[in-house]
Amino acid sequence: MKTIMTVPPELVWNRTLVSHTSGTCTSVNFVLAARNRDSSLLMDEKLDHIVRLLEGEKDALLGWMSSKDCCDYVAISDRTLYRKIKEGWITVAYLENKQRYFRKQDVLNLYIRYHQKTPKHMP
Repeated sequence: MKTIMTVPPELVWNRTLVSHTSGTCTSVNFVLAARNRDSSLLMDEKLDHIVRLLEGEKDALLGWMSSKDCCDYVAISDRTLYRKIKEGWITVAYLENKQRYFRKQDVLNLYIRYHQKTPKHMP
């Protein structure tokens, strides 16, 4: 591995990618210009999204979830979900007959942001 510059460890995120088809592992380091708690959560969401795309789980996150399914997956109440909508944590993808639907990717991002960890299974 070729090192171009020395970076303080607090600015580096390390992720290990595992190929589901071949079982091989690859370690990837991401370097940030600055890091604080708020950017840390947002960056974790983005990095997890990149990792999922690289692992080939893109198709699993296509589709929609109802408000009830979203609450069940994230383990929150209806009231908490509506509060998170107002706070901008998740957006309603579309309404049909007064029923709210969310993109699965947005629900996964809500889970990661709310619990500050990656779930064991995808929505």
